[in-house]
Formats: sequence, C-alpha cells, structure tokens
Amino acid sequence: MATKSSRKKASSTRSKRTKHKGRITRSKKRVAGKAKSKTTKKKSTGKPTKTTKRKSKRLTKAQKNQLILRNKIINEKLSAFLDETGFTLLKILLEKRKISEFKLASLMNLKVNKVRSILYKLQTRGIVSFSRRRDKRKGWYIFTWEINPKNIIKYVINELNSDIKVLEKKYHLKQEGKEFFSCNECGVQMSMLKAMETNYLCPYCGTPMQVIDVERIKRDILNEINAIKKKIESLKELEKVI
Repeated sequence: MATKSSRKKASSTRSKRTKHKGRITRSKKRVAGKAKSKTTKKKSTGKPTKTTKRKSKRLTKAQKNQLILRNKIINEKLSAFLDETGFTLLKILLEKRKISEFKLASLMNLKVNKVRSILYKLQTRGIVSFSRRRDKRKGWYIFTWEINPKNIIKYVINELNSDIKVLEKKYHLKQEGKEFFSCNECGVQMSMLKAMETNYLCPYCGTPMQVIDVERIKRDILNEINAIKKKIESLKELEKVI
C-alpha cells in the first residue's frame, strides 16, 4: 500500500510540475508577445523622417502685408483709384487691421474728411468694412474701419474677370468676319460701313484709314486673355498663403 501511495504522490507532483512549467512557458510567451508588439510599435512610430520634420512655415502678418503691397498685379489695379496717400492709408490698415478713422487721421497727419474719402473708395469696392459706436460723452458716432487682406485679392480678381469679358466681346465682334479700318495717327477704329461714310478718311484728322488685319487682332486678344487668366491663377495661389 505504501508503494502505491508513494507512486500516486510522485505522479501528482510530476503533474503539478508540468502544469507549473506550462504556466511559466505561457506567461513567458505572453511577455515575449508584448515585447514584440512594443518593438513593432516603436518601429512604426519611430523618429520622423526628414519629410515629416519639414513643416510649412507660417508667414507673419508683416510678411503677408508685404506680399500684397509688393504684388505688381494688385498695385496696377489699386493705383487706378488710389494715389500715394491712399496706399499709405492701406498700409496702415493692413498693419492695424482694425482702427478708428480719427486714429488714422492722426497717424497720417490728415483731416478726418480726407481719410474718410479714401476709406469710402475702399469700402465701395468691398475691400474694407466699418462698425460704429456712439460716444456717450461727446454724442457723436465713432467709425472703426476693418480690413481683410483677402478682400483685396478678391477685388483684383473680379476686376481681371471684367477685363476678360470686355476682351471676349471684342473677339466676338472680330469673329463676325467684318472688315475694320483704323487710323494710324489717332488709333481710331471703325467698321467698313462707317469708313465708307467718311470716304475712308479719319473723321478727326483726315488721315487715310488702313484695313486692319483681323486675324492678327484676334490672336492678340486671345493672348491677352490667356495672360490675364495666368494673373488670376497667381492671385489665387497668393490667396491661399494670406
């Protein structure tokens, strides 16, 4: 009987040992699995490459203002209604973004009425906007003017689109195939019917009028339209940066 019981005990201890070993191996496998997952995570989320390190630098307000003020396309359109004083006012507005007309007048050493006239020119073109509040002590309204740089770009793009429409009308007139005559001295152009009325002489200076090469003019108009479209595309790219 003693031998049987000892055998049972030995077998039970062996089974316990095997179970214990099995638990150890399973726990080791789990630990190893976690370690592998950590290493794989580290590999996947390791140091960023040179491409990820490069972040687009944000432009400062001053840099954005310079991009607008130095842009030839914008200057060309704004100079149609702004003089040097107007550009100075625009520069201050871009720096301050929001300022009262009295402060503007003080900074520019101008009368408020002169500042208002420039501001109204910008306001009618959608470049600036204003808000007003009543001065409780003095009783009058104080106007505060605000500018959004993107509105300048939008205004210029709209003007360029208007230029394209005018050129397209000219192109369609030439497309009709009618003969046109021009004066080399005055630059006056007219249809053949009107030229016949003046015996093909310029009605202003009397110079004989010459037949216009319509095909050449059509090519010139198309080239001009394409050039304006390129300007619009460059302004759209600028708008993304501003």
